[in-house]
Amino acid sequence: MRLEILRCRACGAPLKADPADAMARCGHCRAGHQIIGSSAVAVSEAAVAPPAAAAVDQWLPLWLVEFQVAAADIERLPPRSVFQPHPDESVPPPDPPAPLALDQRQALLVPAFGTTNFVNYSSNLGLELSGRWDGRDLSPAPRDAPWPLCRYGSLDARGMAPVLLRLLVNKRERDVIGLEFEPVWIRERLIWWPFAVDGDCLRDLLFGVRVLRSAIASDPTPADA
Repeated sequence: MRLEILRCRACGAPLKADPADAMARCGHCRAGHQIIGSSAVAVSEAAVAPPAAAAVDQWLPLWLVEFQVAAADIERLPPRSVFQPHPDESVPPPDPPAPLALDQRQALLVPAFGTTNFVNYSSNLGLELSGRWDGRDLSPAPRDAPWPLCRYGSLDARGMAPVLLRLLVNKRERDVIGLEFEPVWIRERLIWWPFAVDGDCLRDLLFGVRVLRSAIASDPTPADA
């Protein structure tokens, strides 16, 4: 069997990557790559600048996934509870819901690092940051970014983005929304996000969103940071 040597797309140097790695950084020029099949694909990297005078204890990688989406099917299911009036009782009709604005370009932040539980940690962090994302200007990626934390490539992020979009829509709407849609992918960029150690958590320096340090796979921050 012939073994292919993966090479940096920027400088041509051999890439050191294990067969199971989804991501790799060139040890010579520091260019980032994702491993797709037997090929190394260059990664576009950037960073969110922390507030002035804020100390960054940890950079966490997230995929900024941009795509166009138009809903093929939308189903509204009014929330129900045990306290809902009997159908025979006279109840004033609810206000008509506002139209769902989904036929537009979307930008979602999907964690590229591993966690012990996707639903409780990865999706919650992605949901909170995506809901606050304002398309702010980005800075060059930090040279000391902890590349070993990168566990998921852009194709993984594409798979997770529709899940986050459904969660985000349902968080904003009064009714329970069932969605079926076909995304048209535009681009993915690896974004390094600044965090500070806050006890047992890492706290996002822009919006104060927290994630447990113990939930992050291979968290390299010192215990006494």
